[in-house]
Amino acid sequence: MGTTVLNGTSWPLNRERMARYQGFARTVDNAYDASQISSMDQPVEVSGFVTSIALHTGNVVEDMLTQYAQARPWILLAEGGNNTYVSSAMPQKRYPGRLNRTGRDASTTIALATGVVLRTHNITPGMSEAEFRSTLDPVAIINNRASAGGPQPSEVARMIKASQQILAQQADWIKARRAPISSALSQLDSDSEKLLKN
Repeated sequence: MGTTVLNGTSWPLNRERMARYQGFARTVDNAYDASQISSMDQPVEVSGFVTSIALHTGNVVEDMLTQYAQARPWILLAEGGNNTYVSSAMPQKRYPGRLNRTGRDASTTIALATGVVLRTHNITPGMSEAEFRSTLDPVAIINNRASAGGPQPSEVARMIKASQQILAQQADWIKARRAPISSALSQLDSDSEKLLKN
C-alpha cells in the first residue's frame, strides 16, 4: 500500500503510518522488496512448508498402509465410522479408509502448493510498452519515487547501514556461539586422550 507499483511512489504517502493503521508491526524496509519480491516470496515459502508437511504425512501413511496390507498387521484402525470401510467384493475385508483419505489429501495438498509456485512464476508486469519503457529510466525512478525504502541515494545509504549493523550483530552472535563449542570440543579431545592413555 505504501509503495504502490514497483519501487516506491511519487505520492506523499507515509508508509509507517499506513502500516500502523493496517495493524502491521513495521514496514518491509526496501520498497521494491515490499511490493514486488515479498508478494511472490511469501506464498512460495508457505507452499514449501505445506509441501514438506504433506510429504512427511504421506510417508507415514504409506508406512502404515504397507503394514496394514500384511496378513497380520500390527497397527489396526478401530472399525466403523470414518476409520474403515468394507470391501464390496469381500465383506470380511476392511480397508483403512482414514489412511487412504489422508494420503489422498496429502497428495492434493502438494499439487495445490505446486500451483502456487507456478502461478507466481507466471506473474506479468501488466504494463503497456510505453509505461514499461518509462519504468526503465533510472533517473525517473529515483526522482519520482522518493519514499521510505525507495531508491534515492539517502535511503539506499540508510538501508545499507542498517543491513551492515544486522550483519555485524549476526557475526557477534556466531562468534559468541562458537566459543563454547570450541571449548567443549577441546575438553572432549583432552578427556579422550586421557582415556586412551589409560
